[in-house]
Amino acid sequence: YRDENNDGEMVVVADERGPMQQSVRLKPDLVVGADGINSQVRETCKEWSGDEQGFTPKKLPSPAGGLRYKILKFPPGVPLNQQETEFMKGPHSYIVYPKDKRKNTKGKLGLLPVKSSKRFRTANIIQPDSHSVWKM
Repeated sequence: YRDENNDGEMVVVADERGPMQQSVRLKPDLVVGADGINSQVRETCKEWSGDEQGFTPKKLPSPAGGLRYKILKFPPGVPLNQQETEFMKGPHSYIVYPKDKRKNTKGKLGLLPVKSSKRFRTANIIQPDSHSVWKM
């Protein structure tokens, strides 16, 4: 709950219900509410401050809006060349570029290292709905 001290600054009091039954008084410069879209922290701050707009989330456009994704699973030992003389090794990262350089085919796959060369790897495809990869 909130307790106003003599100089009008906000003091937050948290009750500890342990064996010592102590209260902790805090006078924070910043309160971070990382409790999701229906934040109880944000609602409480809005109530305490009386400022409806100051604690209302702002919706902004995002470059990630409208993207689709798919996870590809690569088996162990994928060949790196057509002759199949070089293979992916566990502790290395790889980037796979497309052969086709046209605008709607741009993209690349990033494969992170894995501990063992005997494990599967994953790569993510993240592209807009109009990308040619979704027509394959």
